[in-house]
Amino acid sequence: MNYLMLLSVTAIWGLGFIATKWTFTDYSALWSNSLRFIFAGLISLPFLLYYKSYKIPLKKQWGAILCSVLLMISMLLQTWGLVYTTTAKSGFITALYSLLIPLMGMLIYKSRYSIYFWALVFQSLVGIALLCNLDLNQFGFGDFLTLLCAFGFALHFMAIDKVTKAFPSAIELNALQCFWVGLFSLPLALFFEGVPNLTPLTDISSIWVASPLLGFICLSVFSSFIAFGVLAHVQKTIPSHSVGMICLLESPFAALFGYMFLKEELSAVNLVGCFVVLISVALIPFTEKKNWKRLLLALRLRKDELV
Repeated sequence: MNYLMLLSVTAIWGLGFIATKWTFTDYSALWSNSLRFIFAGLISLPFLLYYKSYKIPLKKQWGAILCSVLLMISMLLQTWGLVYTTTAKSGFITALYSLLIPLMGMLIYKSRYSIYFWALVFQSLVGIALLCNLDLNQFGFGDFLTLLCAFGFALHFMAIDKVTKAFPSAIELNALQCFWVGLFSLPLALFFEGVPNLTPLTDISSIWVASPLLGFICLSVFSSFIAFGVLAHVQKTIPSHSVGMICLLESPFAALFGYMFLKEELSAVNLVGCFVVLISVALIPFTEKKNWKRLLLALRLRKDELV
């Protein structure tokens, strides 16, 4: 069930790419990122009051603040990097978090991973490269920023993996995360770009068409509040290196929704890349011994029933 929930998260984030483009019609990348979490933070307030999160000791609160800072910095670096590099290179370099998570796990926690897991990591990155029409030429400033963003996302996955276990409710943790990211983003956006024009968000009728209002509803409610909440929940049971790999499905979903909503073309090479990523992610659960044991037990029971 947790793997299916994580699959829904990647679908929501894939749609989030399209929703982000809808917000770009009236807002800069900085305000798009900031407003999505400001709105998500406002949505989180009733839940924070319900859980009485204001009574959380500062030592425990720092864990949620750390996750918030890592998430905010990572998304800002990704957006800044896009100014100087191509979307294809950004998509591929960002996906390197799937490689960085286990590497950092080995360095920090002395973790060990099977050869099958590493094979699937590299196979999935090949799939992402095909999906993104990757053309590796010179490594520029934008690529460096995006690489820092990949490190940030890797650290965020690992931080959530640790912090979520200290919170009985993943909803509360993500509500705190949305609140803090929104709070930190507001002065930052105001300082660099001034007060935004909120008029495009007051036309309620635009909720039924591709518009900034619909975009922010998708980003704030689904991509930020719901999806990150589900992510925090599943990381209570699924290790961060597996979660990072499964989240690579975000790219195929983004390509699919781009084809559906933005009429973006998918070549044969792109489709092959999608297939490679899908196969790699589908095999990830079986790199964990406990899942192999469950599969073998299920097959044995099935065999006994047939006999």
